[in-house]
Amino acid sequence: MPLDEKVCRMLSRCPLCNYSLIGLPDRHKCPECGFSYDKRMEVLTLALRKQVFWLVVWTLVLLGQAAILAYRAGLASIPMIAYAIISFFPLYGFYLWRKQKQDKILLWQDGLQVITKSKPGPVYSWQDIRVAEQSLIDGRAILKMRNGDRITLFGRKFFGSHNRTGDFVKSINNRLSQSAG
Repeated sequence: MPLDEKVCRMLSRCPLCNYSLIGLPDRHKCPECGFSYDKRMEVLTLALRKQVFWLVVWTLVLLGQAAILAYRAGLASIPMIAYAIISFFPLYGFYLWRKQKQDKILLWQDGLQVITKSKPGPVYSWQDIRVAEQSLIDGRAILKMRNGDRITLFGRKFFGSHNRTGDFVKSINNRLSQSAG
């Protein structure tokens, strides 16, 4: 689904520290980290759904196989096996928590901002961006600026596929044409 067709929801958590913004003004600073936000901004994050699904599936398969082998060899009891499998879920929760603090792209009313490792980068104004393109080699999104600079953004690993990267590039170019017109 192209990014322009997504239903625009109000931002409910700070994109930097994940603090709840419910009950706060639409444009304000986060009381937790001081990040200036606009609840109408669009936040793009790492495409995790498939990665997390396969991480869970393969971890449970491997834990199950190890448990069966240990039980057959007389090295483990049923409670020990159950404990090993149940102890996986806090690790999985920690993994998801760490991923929340990873890279994000914020689409503001007046520009685009990249957050890497919970550190906000500069806001690139829509007027400063000439065009967005997708690299055919590695699928990265590239912003070509009016001053001649090229800003390389994330690629397939961030967006999840070449198609989603292409949708992002189309969305940026649509915003650029709207701001120019």
